[in-house]
Amino acid sequence: MADNPEPFITLAERLACFSGLAEPIVMPRQPLPGRLTGASLGIKDLFDLPGFATRCGGNHPVVAQPTRPATAVRRLLRAGMAAAGKTAMVELAVGGWGTNRAQGTPWNPWDATVHRVPGGSSSGSAVAVAAGLVDAGLGSDTGGSVRIPAAMCGIAGLKPGWGRISPSGMAPLSPMLDVIGPMARDVETVAAMYLAMLDSAAIRARTEVELERWRSRTSSSPLEGLRIAVPAEPELANTAPAVRSGFDAALERLRMLGGVLNLVDLERPFSAFAEPTAAIFLTDGFRLHRDWVARHEQEMDPWVVRRLRSAKDTPSEVYRQHVDARAQMRLRFLESWRDADMLALPTTPITAIPVADVDERQSTLALYTRPFNYLDLPALALPMGFDDAGLPMSLQLAGRPGSEGMLLGVGSLFARTAPWRHRHPPLYFPSAARNAPSCAR
Repeated sequence: MADNPEPFITLAERLACFSGLAEPIVMPRQPLPGRLTGASLGIKDLFDLPGFATRCGGNHPVVAQPTRPATAVRRLLRAGMAAAGKTAMVELAVGGWGTNRAQGTPWNPWDATVHRVPGGSSSGSAVAVAAGLVDAGLGSDTGGSVRIPAAMCGIAGLKPGWGRISPSGMAPLSPMLDVIGPMARDVETVAAMYLAMLDSAAIRARTEVELERWRSRTSSSPLEGLRIAVPAEPELANTAPAVRSGFDAALERLRMLGGVLNLVDLERPFSAFAEPTAAIFLTDGFRLHRDWVARHEQEMDPWVVRRLRSAKDTPSEVYRQHVDARAQMRLRFLESWRDADMLALPTTPITAIPVADVDERQSTLALYTRPFNYLDLPALALPMGFDDAGLPMSLQLAGRPGSEGMLLGVGSLFARTAPWRHRHPPLYFPSAARNAPSCAR
């Protein structure tokens, strides 16, 4: 694995746009006023950004010379954000631990002495946000790649429904599952980014109305009337004791805010969604990238190559069965908590482990995230406290199709008075976001 003894220096170099390395992006002359104006943005290295090759976490470009920013990037710039540059990621977005043997694994800032996993595949964006190098990050989520690094790094991240945000200018892994997601230290910034990137003005208007409906609640029980489903045992049996304790505390907090909690027996276990989700995105990824992998596999992470090539012999009828079953499985899944407005569960079953302890054969961190990609349901990851080692734990709120506004509104209320909301990691550089050279002039 590539060594990265000074991860933040390396990361800062990737984030900064140095003269001679990249042409500046010309922002609109009159950026839209609002919460995002002047905020710095770290951009996952699978989004096109003029002046930077799109490398997708590898040593060779997938797109050598992008001529225009990805649509999502352009919309965030139009909203007033400043593109600080590209952030690290797992090669070709195929991995949840956040490890990268080609370029080095970003250092999780919550432990200054032990190199812990940042989560993947949007690893660099999460690390940069958590460490204060940028105000916000842009990621993609195919099986948890926004929510997992958000969980590992103690920030908020949204996986919206498929098709809400244009993927134009984003290198795909699985066009059927890929979604674009915003990441930030606070839910309100995540919400502002989501609204700025939306394709549909009608969806934007509905989301704004729903957000305001929750924001305007100022009573001591702002979640009064909200019905929250909680998976019954044994769905949480594989959750680490500290995370389970943190989750129980988060549920109590939701209850104290007025939410009504109901234990539900889900139609099938979360683990049942792991195989069909992986079968779809690995098959899609192999078809899209096999020629590129064949040319560069000697320099690639062998685990990324192995995962993609594992789909080589997936029968087309098996792939099609997984695809065709999605709609019916979603109906049955939603029916199992039909009397609730949203579902609450941990984002990941464990906190960040040392990079040296990673077993690349396991997809431990994706247990509770993959189902919502396969079923195409929105989900929000947000901090829910810390374990005894001071590592962040994460709450996941999942909703029905089109419920992004509700998730963001409830998430904002949950976080508004959280005792940890102003807590920063040991490696925190808030001045970096203000002083780093910007790619947007």
